[in-house]
This record gives sequence, C-alpha cells and structure tokens, in this order.
Amino acid sequence: MTALRNTAALLWISSATAFAEPELKFSAFATGATGTSDQELESHGRHEHDPNDVLTLQGVELGASAKLNDIFSAQANYNIFIDGDSFGGEWEDSYGQANLFNDTFIIRAGRIYNRIHAENSQHLHAWSFVNGSLLTTRFGGDEGLLSDGGELQYKLPFFKHDSFFSVSFSEVVGHEEEEEEGGEDEIDGEEAAFEDTVLTLNWRGKYLFDDFNYLNYRAHYSTGDNGFGRDAELYGLGLEYEWQEGGFSSNERYATVGVEGLYRDFDFASEDGAVRGNAEEFGVSLSSTYGFAPGWELAGRVEYLEGVDELGETPQLGRYSLALTRAFEVNEFVGGTARLQLDHEDRDQETNATALWFQVNLAFGSN
Repeated sequence: MTALRNTAALLWISSATAFAEPELKFSAFATGATGTSDQELESHGRHEHDPNDVLTLQGVELGASAKLNDIFSAQANYNIFIDGDSFGGEWEDSYGQANLFNDTFIIRAGRIYNRIHAENSQHLHAWSFVNGSLLTTRFGGDEGLLSDGGELQYKLPFFKHDSFFSVSFSEVVGHEEEEEEGGEDEIDGEEAAFEDTVLTLNWRGKYLFDDFNYLNYRAHYSTGDNGFGRDAELYGLGLEYEWQEGGFSSNERYATVGVEGLYRDFDFASEDGAVRGNAEEFGVSLSSTYGFAPGWELAGRVEYLEGVDELGETPQLGRYSLALTRAFEVNEFVGGTARLQLDHEDRDQETNATALWFQVNLAFGSN
C-alpha cells in the first residue's frame, strides 16, 4: 500500500501542474511454459516466475503508464500468477517519477526494483531466457529485490557519455512463505537476503565507441538488515559489450557479451541465538545473445553460485543454458515470442539435472 500511496500522491501533484492532456499507455503480457526434466520439474523453480511444472503460467503482467508533462510521470505494474493450486497476484514496480533540469536529476517514489543486478529491474516478458538468473534469486530473494521507498538519480556531468549515479533508501517488500518445520537452532540460508530497510548505491553508464559498438557498465553497493536481523552487505560489478550492425535501435543483426558478479558478506544466527557467525558468498554470470536474423535470437548463459556450507538452502550450484527465441506478430496490437531452451544444472547436494523448456509470451498493447 505504501507504493500505491506514494504513486497516487505524485500523480495528484502532477495533474495540478500539467497543462496538456496526459499521455496514457496500457500493456499486457501473458507468459507460460511447458517442460520436461530427468529430475523433478519443481526442483528447477527458484525465481517466483520460473517454470516448475509440466505446464506453468509464469505470469500475466498488466501495466499502465501516464506522462502528465515533461516533468511528471508515473507507472504501475501488477502480476498475476499461479501460487500453488490457486491464482496469486501482487504489485510490482509502481511509482511516480519527476525528471528535473533536463533529466539531470530523476526522482522515483513508490515501489521500485533496487539496482543490484541487471536482471533485477527487468520484467518477466523482457527476459532473454525462460527462467530468472541464479544471481537474482540467491542474492535478491525469490522475486528479486523489490522495495517501497525512493530513489534519487544524478546524471554525471564530467563524462562525455551517459553515466548515472543513484542512491535509494527503501523498505524491502516481504513475501508470504510456507513455514518449514525445524529446530530453533537450524539456520535457513534464504534468510541471508535483505529484509527491513536497505540502502543501495549504483553507478552505471553506456559508453559509445562509435555508432555500432557500445559498452554498458554498472557497479553497486547495498547494505541493510537481512532475514536474521543481522548486518548484510552486497557488492556487484557488471560489463556488457554490445554490437549493432545497423547502429543503435536498428532491426539488423546484433550481439552482446556480458559478465556480472555479486559478492555478499553477512552475519547470521539461529532463532534461539545458540548458533551465530559470519559468512561470505559470491556468484558470477556469463551471458551472450546473437540476433542472427530479423526476429531470431540465440542466447547462452553460464552461471555459478559458490554456496555457503554453514547454512541450509544455499548450496553450490552451476547452470548452463542455451535458448533459441523467435519473435512473431499477429497484428498491430498482438505479438510475442516463442522460446526453446535447454538447461543443465551441476548440483552440489542433489543429482545433476537436465531440462528442456518451451515458452510462449504474448504481448498486447504497448511494449
């Protein structure tokens, strides 16, 4: 509710200062997948929107955006999904935004995705793979790091290319989880993720070598309390090279190669306080995409999580993914993608698993 109140307040302020008719846009996306595996399909589902059954409705995303003038705008996103044997739903990023001094400063207030990982702020329909990154779920939570609060972004003036620094302070959105039986001295590694309030600093930019070659870079630091009620810190670095055959925003061939690493240092304690300590963990993701023909994309991803031996639910894990995606258009209002993906997981505490997925995403309205 905090996000909705903030968004509504900024919308009211914006409407009072706007002199032109607001520009409204609506969109909807429906994503589902089917799959098969040599192990339990449920064991492949780590992100809340990962496929985890023979047939999975990963999400129906409903979006709305309003631009009231050159300064004030707002957006809201709601996701409907299958939660066990019934439908569930929740508000995702929904916030008001103010662009000040020719976009030198941008303020967001409401429900936001923290800038901790490239994928963390992407919606389900924008993923290049059937499932979410291992880094997003291990370090951000089962839906990534989503929080209620505010962010201030500043366009750095001493770079000749677009480079931004942002700071956000927010309260992590909690998600209902099934309680598992266990003793008070047992430690659940999923509690290592941020809860309560979190401070996030982010630096990112896009350097243009020329009209066809670019370098995207990002670095971030977050600090706050985790699910144990203890201190936690998260660091991240990412680089991505991008090539566009016909220049930026063209529909010709393209390719990307990227690497991203996350490292966290956190304290933990059992419920009764009898067991406590400090742990560290890192994860890395290598990914690439190749648009080899109009509407076709081949993508590969290799990921590794170090794991934390002292905690449960945080095993060492590696995953290799290869995805082939075809974009299609039904008419001017309906389009989408069809994706075939092969996954192989090297599991430290379980039998290795291989899965084959087929996913369809339908897009309605504005993308």
